[in-house]
Amino acid sequence: MTMPTPESQPSRTFAPGPPVSPSGPLLAWLNDAADTNPRRLVRLPVVVRFDPKRLGIVAGAVGTGPGGEGDRDAIRLTLNDRAMGVPLADRVRAHCATGEDACAVWLDGYWGLPDGAFSQEGQPDPEGGVRAVFSPVSVGDSVAAGQRPEDVRACIEQ
Repeated sequence: MTMPTPESQPSRTFAPGPPVSPSGPLLAWLNDAADTNPRRLVRLPVVVRFDPKRLGIVAGAVGTGPGGEGDRDAIRLTLNDRAMGVPLADRVRAHCATGEDACAVWLDGYWGLPDGAFSQEGQPDPEGGVRAVFSPVSVGDSVAAGQRPEDVRACIEQ
């Protein structure tokens, strides 16, 4: 199934959802919101960690700052960027300060896989929290520094 890109759609409007922490209510909301037809974009703050040479992404987690991915309550993400056309790492790298191996950015995308695997229970992650799949289609701004996860809300396309 081909997912539309934001560039091919008219201007989008997003409504706020739950805070990104704690993860339990957010995960339930994402599964409920994603299981619609047609699918709706969600906007999440995601901490992206690069490999040591900043060539690729080695980790992602819903969160607001580089320390957020270590949270035992985190939703760790497998980022599926095949709908983007350009590797996600290339788009996110511009938002990270030179020399930084991680940064937090807003990503618009689809919860689950584009082939119809909408709902996810979230598999336990060895580092704590759960692991789920997110399929971003666009990269927004950096998440403002110093924001607490309990004060930042996920959003969904209206």
